[in-house]
Amino acid sequence: MKLEVWLPLTVAACGLLGAIGLSGRDRLFPAAGPRVARIDRIEGAARSGDEVLALGATVGKGQRVDGAPGGRLVFHFPDGTRLDARGASFDLLKVMPAEVWLHRGTLRLDGSGRLFTRDATVSAGRARGEVTASDEGTVVRAARGRLHVEGLHRTSLDLAPAHRVEFLRGDPLANPPPPPATASEDSNAPRDLEGGW
Repeated sequence: MKLEVWLPLTVAACGLLGAIGLSGRDRLFPAAGPRVARIDRIEGAARSGDEVLALGATVGKGQRVDGAPGGRLVFHFPDGTRLDARGASFDLLKVMPAEVWLHRGTLRLDGSGRLFTRDATVSAGRARGEVTASDEGTVVRAARGRLHVEGLHRTSLDLAPAHRVEFLRGDPLANPPPPPATASEDSNAPRDLEGGW
């Protein structure tokens, strides 16, 4: 065939594909929502770098948040996950799903995501739980659903609701385990929550 025939056919095909692509684009490729977490509640002072955080502010991937001791921030993520930070200092590693490195304080997660501390990694798939990090170690509590918790030396467990696990500096999970003859009761076995949540 000659070029005169191919050229109009090519232009018509591109126009047709473009029209189909534009009309069906949102169904085939949904628009990515904002990749930020929004602050819906704030008590006390909080900063992200040099910026003072206020109600309605957003925090994105790679930002560090430093909350005042005794302060509180509640974040909502695009997928519906809620993160309640109490006196916490943390880095937001990823927004969808939420991934947070907790340096100190308490984070309550309601939804999906992963929380990291020096002692443990906590994964939640549509669950509710609490992670507290301090110089003494990390405490993880499950309130609804199951939390998958991984400690040092490949320690791994699924934490059921109303249970908690502690990873304390100097305990068998933070250091190589002692010989069996001197091993004491494992302080990291799940325990009942004290005081409810």
